Amino acid sequence: MFARIKSFKLPEAAAIPKLVFQQLISRLIVLRDQLSIAQKFYLLAILLLIFKQPLALVALVSLLAILLEFWPIFEKVWHSLAGKAVLLLFYAIIANFALANASSVVNDVVGVPAQHFNYTHNFAILLYIPAWFIIISGIVMFLVQIMSPAYFLFIWILRPLGIKSPQFIHHSTFRRSTFLVRVMLSFVVIYHLWMLLGVDLESNIEDPDSPVSQVLNQQDVNMREDILDQLEQPQAKDNLSATDDKQLEGMNLNINIFQEIDFKQVHHNYSLGVRKAVALFAYTFEADNLSRCEKSADSHVVELNDYEILAITRNSNAVYDYDFVIKPCVSVAFGRMLPKPVNQVE
Repeated sequence: MFARIKSFKLPEAAAIPKLVFQQLISRLIVLRDQLSIAQKFYLLAILLLIFKQPLALVALVSLLAILLEFWPIFEKVWHSLAGKAVLLLFYAIIANFALANASSVVNDVVGVPAQHFNYTHNFAILLYIPAWFIIISGIVMFLVQIMSPAYFLFIWILRPLGIKSPQFIHHSTFRRSTFLVRVMLSFVVIYHLWMLLGVDLESNIEDPDSPVSQVLNQQDVNMREDILDQLEQPQAKDNLSATDDKQLEGMNLNINIFQEIDFKQVHHNYSLGVRKAVALFAYTFEADNLSRCEKSADSHVVELNDYEILAITRNSNAVYDYDFVIKPCVSVAFGRMLPKPVNQVE
């Protein structure tokens, strides 16, 4: 024992930083090997949040981590009969909403029922399926976040009976920490999903005609006044200390980062881009370049019935870059209708 004590030597002062750095690197390597791919993305999202990076980037990394974490669950559910039924119902809901939304968009663009533009209607469905997938997924994620406390309470009540909670997600380490981080980052993802849909909660509360404000008025008028008072409170006071000023500065910085992306503009650009794409598809692929009815050389037509056609022409000044005009069909069978003379006697 004394021989070991005599052989023990303290490291030189110049080598201490190197040893500390090597020890830190070794611990980071061990942590890297312990974390799964989803946990690594969660860690990256937390680091982006700590270093005050844009929340949109945090939401994107968090969404990728959630997808990686829940993909094995999706595979297990898909390989069961009941799971396939639930997933097919989920896809049917998305397809139904996309079908109805695409029909209204085609009618808004061309000015006639969508039944006259079958291929354009199908094209619009393809454009709106991703949007409705995001909408339904956001609603489901929001409901899961609301129902998760009730689920854990139910499992806690059943614990004395020997019933344990099934582990849907298998992590070798940091299970509880991962759960807390997932819940926190899920709200960031849900916020961005709602903002992409054009839902601005703060402006909706201030607008008395918005659905959010009407719900608040129906439930409790005083609740709405309290929320407005909190939004209108001054963010700084003269008697704040230096520590409070720093905290307030960080809060303002977070709000500025919160508003980096103009979600209303993104929503508007997406809606306008889809409508322009629908008009382009209708003119290029759906409408006919040749017709039995008279038409101008630069127009494409769609026959609505034996007597009417829809003429489509390019117009850079139009809202969707094309003009859609209903005209009578002038053909060999149906000549041009002349006005009836006033003095004609029947």
